[in-house]
Amino acid sequence: MKLCALFALLCSFCLAQSVEFVHLTDTHVMQMEGIHPALVPLFLHTGDILEAFRYDGESGAVVHGQMERFQALQKLSPAPMYLALGNRDVSWYRQAAGKQVVVRDAPMAAEARTAWRGAFECFRNGTWYSFEQRAGAATYLFAVLDNGVTTDPEFVRAQLAWLRKLLAGARPTALVLAMHIPLGDDAFSQAVEEILRGFARPALVLAGHRHTDGVEEISASPRRVQVRTASFTGGKSCSRRVVLRPEGIDVYTTNEPDKPVLTVPVGDAR
Repeated sequence: MKLCALFALLCSFCLAQSVEFVHLTDTHVMQMEGIHPALVPLFLHTGDILEAFRYDGESGAVVHGQMERFQALQKLSPAPMYLALGNRDVSWYRQAAGKQVVVRDAPMAAEARTAWRGAFECFRNGTWYSFEQRAGAATYLFAVLDNGVTTDPEFVRAQLAWLRKLLAGARPTALVLAMHIPLGDDAFSQAVEEILRGFARPALVLAGHRHTDGVEEISASPRRVQVRTASFTGGKSCSRRVVLRPEGIDVYTTNEPDKPVLTVPVGDAR
């Protein structure tokens, strides 16, 4: 399976002067056994790590095992893997009279997030989190957000308060902000962008969801760029190479690891 092969090849080259990683999005992993036939055709719809967290079964019983399927694949990766949740990862696909009904309310999302936290190390302290990587003298702060479902006001407030506190006390060379749904015109995005305006460092925003590649300039000084990577299931196995250096972030063309598409300079921010 192509996903297994890619995980087997994933590796982090933590050299003295650079850190390299691969950006994946929208893998739509799906364990199909036992799922109601009316739901199977949704395999190629917009998604995240999974096609859905849970399904109705043919007998009326709930079909679990989707997250566990990804766990089995994740264990094949020799490199650390950091995940961001999206809308599909906290959804329950139900059927009524052979038709699809998607349950994605706050209680369902909360239940799914609890399961993700118990299953993956990166979520141990919550489904939004941070970590750092060094490239020579440069320090890169990674902030991973959970914006697939933002219907719970308290969940949103807590996450935004965490991000505000994180960036207020941080002095990295640059920020790498990762999330499923790209920054846009919604209230959550506007709140995130307001927090970023108070952070005087360059930033690279990585997102997916739309199943298309894209580059959007957020600001020129300091340089902030949003990069979207096409879905892993969009007809070919899409991935994007990113290299962190002391002087800048090199972002490469999807599926062309030797063809840079842009560089975000960071040296002047130290």
